[in-house]
Amino acid sequence: AKEKGEREEEDKEVHQELADTMKSLGQRARGVVEERKEGDKREAAKRASDVNEANLALKDTDTTLEATVGNLTDAREDGDATLKSAATNRSDAVQSLLSAERNQREKGDEDARQADTKA
Repeated sequence: AKEKGEREEEDKEVHQELADTMKSLGQRARGVVEERKEGDKREAAKRASDVNEANLALKDTDTTLEATVGNLTDAREDGDATLKSAATNRSDAVQSLLSAERNQREKGDEDARQADTKA
């Protein structure tokens, strides 16, 4: 009976140690799970931050591209206007030159007629 009582006492101690160990393991497992959840939350927040930064960079790039396209369009329009103006100026210069040549010929013809008349 004494041996049986000692064995029961040992069994109770072993069961208690086992229960304490199981409880400790359960607490550690919950701690690990909580740490992992927190790590996942931090990682998700970091990814969201990275995505937000990338979106801002894309918006900045879009704005820059829109401004560049606007500047190029303005430059092309200015260039077109310059070309039209140059073409008009060239045309005016050609007309002036032709007019000057015609006037010179007419003056030469008039001078020749006057010389013939005097002679």
